[in-house]
Amino acid sequence: MVNVSKHKLPTTERQRLAKQFVHFMRGQFGDQQFTEFFTAAEQEVFIKRLAAVLLLDAGYTRYRVAATLHLSENTVKKYATLHKAGKFDHIIKRAKAK
Repeated sequence: MVNVSKHKLPTTERQRLAKQFVHFMRGQFGDQQFTEFFTAAEQEVFIKRLAAVLLLDAGYTRYRVAATLHLSENTVKKYATLHKAGKFDHIIKRAKAK
C-alpha cells in the first residue's frame, strides 16, 4: 500500500503543484519517466485505477473487476459510483482515442 503523509498541503499549494505536474505529464512523459518517477507501489495504484475504470466502462461487473485486479469490492464500488457520475469521462475518452 502506498503511504500518504498525514500532513496535507494547503489547497492553493496542492492546486498549483497539480497544475505543474499535469504540465510536466503533457510533455515527453513516457515509460522510462513513469518508472523513474513513481515507486512500484505507486505505479500499481495508477495502473489498477485506470484498468478498473476502463473495465467498468466496458461493462464488466464490479465483482469481476475486483477479482481480476485484486481490488476490494468497496474500492471498485467507489470507482463504479464515480464512473456513473461521469467523473472519469475525460480519461475514458482519451483511452478510447488511442
